[in-house]
Order: sequence, then structure tokens, then C-alpha cells
Amino acid sequence: MDALQQFSSLTQNLVSFVNSQVGSFGDWQNVPGGLSSLRVSSAGYVWGYNSSQSIYVCKQPCTGDWQMVSGLTPASIQSLQVDTTNVYLLFTDTSGVQSVAVRPVDGSGSWTLLSNGVSGKPSMTSLGVTNTFLWVSGTQTFHCTKPCTTDAWIEDTSLPLLSSLSSSGQKLYGLGPDPTTGKTIAYGADETGENLQPVGGLAGMSPMKVNGESDQTTLLAVGSDSKLYGCAAPCTDPSSAYVIGTQGNTPTDVSIKDNQIWMVTANNGQNGNIFQRLDTPDSTSILKQASAIDSQRDDIVKGLETQYAVQTATETAQQQVQNALGIVNEFVEDKKSGNDIGTIREQIRSETDKRNSYIQKLYPLQIVAFALLLAVLVYGVLGLFFPVDTLIAIILTLGLGAAIYFSVTNNTNGQSTVQSILPTPR
Repeated sequence: MDALQQFSSLTQNLVSFVNSQVGSFGDWQNVPGGLSSLRVSSAGYVWGYNSSQSIYVCKQPCTGDWQMVSGLTPASIQSLQVDTTNVYLLFTDTSGVQSVAVRPVDGSGSWTLLSNGVSGKPSMTSLGVTNTFLWVSGTQTFHCTKPCTTDAWIEDTSLPLLSSLSSSGQKLYGLGPDPTTGKTIAYGADETGENLQPVGGLAGMSPMKVNGESDQTTLLAVGSDSKLYGCAAPCTDPSSAYVIGTQGNTPTDVSIKDNQIWMVTANNGQNGNIFQRLDTPDSTSILKQASAIDSQRDDIVKGLETQYAVQTATETAQQQVQNALGIVNEFVEDKKSGNDIGTIREQIRSETDKRNSYIQKLYPLQIVAFALLLAVLVYGVLGLFFPVDTLIAIILTLGLGAAIYFSVTNNTNGQSTVQSILPTPR
């Protein structure tokens, strides 16, 4: 029953997701929940934390099923970033010690502290992740080569003190002062920190947040005017920037991956302050998210098929046992019948032997009768012509001798009549 309920729930989520994405493109969907900041991984997970410094993760398409992640008790969280494999957290613990913690992006395993990266250094306010490097910045800027398990953190004195660093694959984005005007502007650099340049597409505005997509298709920024801006990478032309409507909501943080924009707002909607929409009408991203839900439904169906196969195999085995017992029972009955038949055969053989013995005992009488008949015939026929007394005597003698012979040698138990009469020697 639980599997069927899960399958039904996933089906409803799938239909709701497709309808919301296709039927209302451009509209923000209010995802249940409340966060202060969030980041989206191309691995399909959304991470964030709230004002109570509690950390949450949700698997896309994420219809509100946030899971709180334990293992840390931060007094304050400065920054959270993700890549394709891990989530990274820059935080300060209850003792005032600042650390970087890392954990698998799917929420499995446990947190690993990279405290040697920032412990003892000036306070850091921002964390950035590229394909190869991990960055921290505050009153100074440092980076290390992933997985940053050693103390090989390098200070980057050539970079301005960037804040609001972004996780953007091969590019590093952040906010820093314009050396000419002193205003905050957006910067972009190679992931090594080299070739740092102002982002021309965002010139003329004062961004508070900047976020770039790992495949370098779109760059987003939250302006000081409480508007959400976007431009196509590399976003070098000021005319390439455009305003993304927020339906009256005030953005405070934004993240984009795989054509999905996620926004945290200062105000709450009907379900909280988390909103999501497609960046452009691209069916690929919709199908990717729909496929993720459908894959979960397939797992449930396969699980039910496995249970059915086990049950069927058990029932088949039980039936085979019953069939085998039936065959044994039939065999036992046949043996019983065979024993009965053997008894009958023995009785028939005994009766036959008795009959043969009776017939054999008649042989001597038949011989005597035949000898007498022959003597009568000789006397009646031959006696008219010459004396036959001697011949008749011979016939009677031979007949009597033959009768005595058969009487002595033929008996049912293999003994002669004489042996039957005499007692058995001891």
C-alpha cells in the first residue's frame, strides 16, 4: 500500500510540475519553504539555510520536500556554495571559530571540516567554488586546490576584496569596488583568478548578488534597486542585460543551473519565500526534471515486480513440493497394490500347484486302469486264437510297476510318496 501511495504521489507531482512549467512559462512557482539563501547544483539538488542557521536540502524538482541536514551547529553561516559533487559551507561555530565544511551534494555521508583553510585568518564573508579551486574572501582573499585537505591555501593579493563569490565552473564571479568610482560592481575572472575584468553587461548598476551558471549561458544579478537582472554569458555588452520580472516579489538571493532559476525573496508568497521558474522556454530542462520524477516511479514499479517475482517463486516452489508429495503418495499406494497383487499371485500359484499335484496323483490310477483295459482287450481278442495268460501277466506287471514308479517319484513338495510317509530324520 505504501508503494502505491508513493507512486500516486509522484505521479501527481509529475503532472503538477509539467503543467506549471509548460502551462505558465514565465510565472514564478512558489515552492513551499523558507530560506535566507540557496544554491542549485547541476547534480539535481537544491541547498539552503534559514535565519535559524538550519541547513536544508531538496532533490529537484523539489516540490517542498526539504530535508534538514544535521551534523553541524553553526552560530552563523556566512556563505553556502555547491558544485557537481559537494556542498560547501563557510560558517562560524559557537566558539567563534570560522571553518569551511564539505559534504556530498546528495546529502549522504557526514561533514568534513577544512578549518585549516580559514582558522586563524581574518574573518571571511564569502565562499566561491570553481571546477578546480575553492575560494574564500573577506578582508583578504585565499584559494586552494580541491579537495583542499592540506594547508596549501594561497593568498591572492592581486585581486580586489571580492564579496558574493559565485560557483560557476570555469569562471569566478564576485562583487568588488570600482577603482574609479568606488561603487560596487560585478567582476569576472578565469577560475585561477587571472584576467579579472568588470562584467560589462552589468555596468551602470550596483549589484548586491551575482550568480553565474556552470555552463556559462546566463549570468544573474540582484540589483540594489531590488530588481533581478540577467544577461547571456559572457555578458560583456551593456545592452545584453535585461530585467527579469519577479511578479512583485523582492529578490534577496538567486541561483541558476540547467535553465532553472531559483530565487529567495524578502517577502513571503502563499507558500513561503522560495520561488522557481524556467529561464527560457526550453523543453530539455523540463524533460530532465520530469524524467527524474519518472525514474523514481520506475524504481517503485521495479520494487513491486521484484516482490511479485519472489511471491510467485515461493508459490511455485510450494506447488512443486505438493506435486512431489502427491507422486510419493501415489508410489506408496502403487506399492501397496503391488503387494496385494503379489499375494494374489502366490495364492493362484499355490492353487495351481495343488491342482497339478492332484492331477499327478491320478497318474498311477490311470496307468493301472489302462493296464487292466489292455489286458481285457488282449484276452478278448487274442485269447480266441491262442493262450494269452503269459501276455496278460506281463501287461499287468508292467502297468503295476509303472503305477508304483509314478506314485513314488511325483509329489508337490519334491518328495516321493514313501518319503512323505516316513518321518523326517533328525
